[in-house]
Amino acid sequence: MSDTAPAAIFQAKHPYNTYWLSLEVNVDNHPQALLDDLAKVGWTVSGGGNGNPLRGRETLSVAAKGSDVFGSWTADEKKRHLASARKVLKKYGFGSVPLQKLTLAALL
Repeated sequence: MSDTAPAAIFQAKHPYNTYWLSLEVNVDNHPQALLDDLAKVGWTVSGGGNGNPLRGRETLSVAAKGSDVFGSWTADEKKRHLASARKVLKKYGFGSVPLQKLTLAALL
């Protein structure tokens, strides 16, 4: 993958039921069509903008709301949300986007 192409990974904190999509993109060239298609299936930009001016990249957090406590996902929502996002990502050339289960050590 080139330095100009977006990079993607699904991430979650314990108990690993609700994932968000971390997209690393160029600061001056957001993949707006991808973000628009993700929004159509319920995934919206929920954070980001932590740009790295040396590389001209930033990470956007894209997430879907759930119906459980604090907007977290139920087991059925987990299957549905991940499947809908993967379908959109595949359309844009992302093959297998990994799931990363973040530990407390990774979050510190």
